[in-house]
Amino acid sequence: MKVETDATLKELFISALEKKHGGKRGEIHVSDLVYCLREAYWRKIDPAPPTEKQLSFYVDGARRHKALQVLLEARCEVPVSRWGIHGTVDMLLDGPVEIKTTRARRSLPSHYFKQLGYYAVLTRSQRGSLIVHRLNSEPPWEFYRIKWSQAELEALATEMRNRASLLRKALKQRDPRTLSPPGPDMAWKCRSCRYRNRCREETKM
Repeated sequence: MKVETDATLKELFISALEKKHGGKRGEIHVSDLVYCLREAYWRKIDPAPPTEKQLSFYVDGARRHKALQVLLEARCEVPVSRWGIHGTVDMLLDGPVEIKTTRARRSLPSHYFKQLGYYAVLTRSQRGSLIVHRLNSEPPWEFYRIKWSQAELEALATEMRNRASLLRKALKQRDPRTLSPPGPDMAWKCRSCRYRNRCREETKM
């Protein structure tokens, strides 16, 4: 018996992931707007191919979403769009449901609620649900129900549309310097960003 690594098979999966989630470069997605606009800019003008780590995240997340979908017989991976902004809701019940997985034991980052809020706006919902799967905690699951006021939804809509406008302008002008770096609560994005060095060099004012 001869056993050897199969680089071709690995590349098939990596390429399939890139094709599935690469999307059209001109499209603006919710995930572009929730995190770092500069990273979203670089992903669109010079996309780096997915890594094996990203493949692992995708498979793990897809399995989790599918299992929850089967239990509730709910709609899963639902495409939504409004104002030229596209997204995919993890689950859709009487409002959007966002599923997050983390190794942190306690924190509820603000971007969890921002992303869910953006989906509430896109689905014209006033309520949403957040499911947090904590891999290193017991109990491992947390379930939250969120309701926004009309004023809060209008503020989220304005923020989302403004961020989309900034990103579109930067892409059109091919100039990432007009985009602000992530704030302190998003500093962790820079540490693992694949565009970090290029971003630092090309956004010097």
